Amino acid sequence: MKPRIRVWKWGGLSMRCETCKQESPVVMRVVIAKGYNRALARPLYNCPACFERKEQTTQSATAQSKRSERKGL
Repeated sequence: MKPRIRVWKWGGLSMRCETCKQESPVVMRVVIAKGYNRALARPLYNCPACFERKEQTTQSATAQSKRSERKGL
């Protein structure tokens, strides 16, 4: 399991997902993970559904990259 620092923001329905643009009471982002540091970058907050989709995409891309490295590609 990768160590991750996640940031959540709670509030009224005034927060908006920056991916799907829908209002959400909670938005979140990953700031620091193994090989990933976005602490100084412009924050991009996502609703729980978009956040989970991005996490799955990232994990799939990481797994594909590791398979390619093992094959010497």
